[in-house]
Amino acid sequence: MKILITVKEKYGNELLYPLNDTAKLICVLLGTKTIPKDKIKTLEDLGYRITMSYYQSLEFEHLMVGYPFIRSEQEVTS
Repeated sequence: MKILITVKEKYGNELLYPLNDTAKLICVLLGTKTIPKDKIKTLEDLGYRITMSYYQSLEFEHLMVGYPFIRSEQEVTS
């Protein structure tokens, strides 16, 4: 079975939020809103495939619009 999780950072802590029904059911069994990191190995041992995606807030993307990124070496020398 496959577990889909998104990783969000809150107050400096990475939290694993469930995305699909299987992951949500595991949270119900654990009595938590997130999946504890120390339970990932156990879930893998039980035969679950874990797929993680990293969440990027829209606020961060908004701040990065128009940000002057570092130029390539070729642009700097000319």
